[in-house]
Amino acid sequence: MDRSPAANIGIYPEPVIVQSHSGQHKQTFIILHGRGDTADHFGPQLLDWHVTDHKTLRHAFPDAKFVFPGAALRRVQLNNVAIVSQWFDSGHPGLDRGKKYDDLQIEGLRESIKHLHGLIEAAIAEIQIFGVSSSTLDMEFTSGEESSQDPAYQPQVINEQDPVSGGAVASNAHGQTSSTNSPMDVDSGSRYNSPSLQYQQQPHSRPGSGMEGGQQAQYQDGRQTQQPNKSSVVIKVGMVGDAQIGKTSLMVKYVEGSWDEDYIQTLGVNFMEKTISIRNTEITFSIWDLGGQREFVNMLPLVCNDAVAILFMFDLTRKSTLNSIKEWYRQGRGFNKTAIPFLIGTKYDHFVNFPREDQEEISNQARRFAKAMRASLIFSSTSHSINVQKIFKIVLSKAFDLKCTIPEIENVGEPLLLYQSVN
Repeated sequence: MDRSPAANIGIYPEPVIVQSHSGQHKQTFIILHGRGDTADHFGPQLLDWHVTDHKTLRHAFPDAKFVFPGAALRRVQLNNVAIVSQWFDSGHPGLDRGKKYDDLQIEGLRESIKHLHGLIEAAIAEIQIFGVSSSTLDMEFTSGEESSQDPAYQPQVINEQDPVSGGAVASNAHGQTSSTNSPMDVDSGSRYNSPSLQYQQQPHSRPGSGMEGGQQAQYQDGRQTQQPNKSSVVIKVGMVGDAQIGKTSLMVKYVEGSWDEDYIQTLGVNFMEKTISIRNTEITFSIWDLGGQREFVNMLPLVCNDAVAILFMFDLTRKSTLNSIKEWYRQGRGFNKTAIPFLIGTKYDHFVNFPREDQEEISNQARRFAKAMRASLIFSSTSHSINVQKIFKIVLSKAFDLKCTIPEIENVGEPLLLYQSVN
């Protein structure tokens, strides 16, 4: 067997796994370190790190299994000589924090992300969920993979009250952000932070209007507390479409009110949250943005499952991205048939400068698609703040079956906004 470094390029070592201190397994931590060549000694040392004066990491999380993956060997492409363990090709002399050689790093990032997805999928596959009827003792047994796509697993709704149509909507919390994307998008001041996900079984796909008011049960550290006259609801919104159409920009614009013209490719899934208040109801939009490259289509269930609404997005200046909507819609609806569909055209500020006949062609095709999808059709511009806020106001009105007073726009040459007449 050839044991030379060159013969092992691209091969990922088996991860170092440390079982839970208590012998019970309730959590799994997957932890990366440096270039990915130190897992064998870094992992055990980390568990002895004191997170408090009296507790090490292993004692702070006694029921957790810790997984320390290792990176594959990669050749440094700049000199085509050195072979080092690294998640992506970061071994370039004079490399400026990963910004100068992005084109040489993307391939490694994709491969490493795929490897990490495999570890996560393996952990999910170990989950078994079963239930016993209290009256008949009949047992139903499903695997974790099957239950993750079950329409019964839906957005969190806690003692929701009916928001009043036409009431003032005020944001009472800044956008909170999380991400499952690549290290390229992360720095010390990044808006994308590591998520802490808790998946809960929920009864239905859309929040209903007219649930009881009164006290709301909340749980903190296993203890039940009461908060009178407070209700909350989480509305998950998925965003899908081809690459470079402006999905992430629209999400950031809505949550943070900012816009950055520099394009950063989404590798995997980004998500952000924004909470608004309507009377005594707190509504949190949990927005999930899927990278448009086809290699990320395996993450489509993560974005579509449990979503109350799915934004099928295309670039108004590239007809090919509109043609792709058919396939995005087919796959998205395959994972979630109850989500409210929206057809969103982006970059209207550029589209409006197209010749009149081109605008008519794209607009008419988009109308046909929206009618077939039974979807609202909205043209938007992130850079010029056109219809960005209105998209989510209409999502809210449709989620709660509320009357929406936003005027529709039907004329070619204007940013189309159709949410009643297309259905």
